Amino acid sequence: MATVRLFVPLLALLLLGPGCSKSSDGGGNNNGPSGYLTINAPSDVIKCGACQPFTATYTKGGVSQTVAPTWSTNNPAVATIDGSGQLTPLTHGDVNVTARYEDATATKPIHVVNDYGAVWSGQYVITRCEASAGAAWEGFCDAEGFFVSRALPIDLEFQQERYAVTGTVWLGSVQSTFTGTVNTGGELTGESKGSISFEDGVVDVLVSPFRVVRQAERIPDGSFTATMTLSGYAGRGTFDARVMGLDKYTGGRTAIRKATRPPRTLRDVWQMVRER
Repeated sequence: MATVRLFVPLLALLLLGPGCSKSSDGGGNNNGPSGYLTINAPSDVIKCGACQPFTATYTKGGVSQTVAPTWSTNNPAVATIDGSGQLTPLTHGDVNVTARYEDATATKPIHVVNDYGAVWSGQYVITRCEASAGAAWEGFCDAEGFFVSRALPIDLEFQQERYAVTGTVWLGSVQSTFTGTVNTGGELTGESKGSISFEDGVVDVLVSPFRVVRQAERIPDGSFTATMTLSGYAGRGTFDARVMGLDKYTGGRTAIRKATRPPRTLRDVWQMVRER
């Protein structure tokens, strides 16, 4: 009887073993009894506008080969894929890429992310201004400073790796180092810090929070808060701003400066801090 008790579980294990399917990095597979399919993707995060090639590997009898499956996506508004496996990402969002070959199917989830890696140029308009009391900040929000509705130049010089964005925010010629992240809704949020010296000290500029959203080939809207402090002086000046549309600039930020900008701005570094 002991032999029988051992034999039955062993027999069940042998019968069940061949039916277990192998999974691929594609996930969500429905592999056939004789082979299995693997999707080979360049990344699980792909930036909008950057076409990427996908391939598939079919393994049968211990032998693997690259095959030409039938490709599809479950959300063609986010990304499409042609018969050769070339994925075209169209807009920020999630999509499943599916490959079918003989009796096997593989699915790969892909995140399409807005791409902010470029030089962007445009303007911002001040929507709110306030400053600390005291002589150091007198006039910060008046006609010589950052009064509401004043329009000023802004340029962004960004690089992007997956969801992380780094680079420089230029308020006129005042540069600040930027770090940010693209969230699940496609919005870029972050902050930047910079400074500029003048005759009597240093102006520090903090841009935070900074928010913009790309749509197609433009950044049509966004917002930020800029805070200025002066070395040796208490208090601060702060203004909120709306980004009034940014376009890609292929000539580089230096060319923008030479062609269209005065030597400073951020209200000419607040008139060189009211010409102290």
